[in-house]
Amino acid sequence: METAINIGFACSLLRHGMKQICIASSADMLAQENVEVVKENILMQLTNASQMVEREKDPHAAFALIIDGKMLSYVLETDMKHQFLHLAVECASVICCRVSPKQKALCLKFVSGKRVVIEVPFPFKGFDLMAFVTGKGEV
Repeated sequence: METAINIGFACSLLRHGMKQICIASSADMLAQENVEVVKENILMQLTNASQMVEREKDPHAAFALIIDGKMLSYVLETDMKHQFLHLAVECASVICCRVSPKQKALCLKFVSGKRVVIEVPFPFKGFDLMAFVTGKGEV
């Protein structure tokens, strides 16, 4: 995840002063044999992050959501995906690191199946923007 964050700064997806929301797995959490415990932990992380964004008083505050592939697999296969989408739309940047081609396809299918209205700055008005960047420089 640290490498993904560094790449995010290098390609200006992340800026200093942005508040980073990391939805990450720990070895202890994944060692749990009870899948429900893992799902509850992810739901708690998403809920806390959503509350943090909603409580922000500064109208110019920017958030970045960073999630790893293991957590994303749980999110995309459960009802949490709607909460994840709501949080992602509220963030200026979203980075999904260590994801499989299947996860990329699921993200694309889920996001493109929803009508998401995002306000974009002047030079890009009138364009629909969505880019999926892989570690190999693909967009």
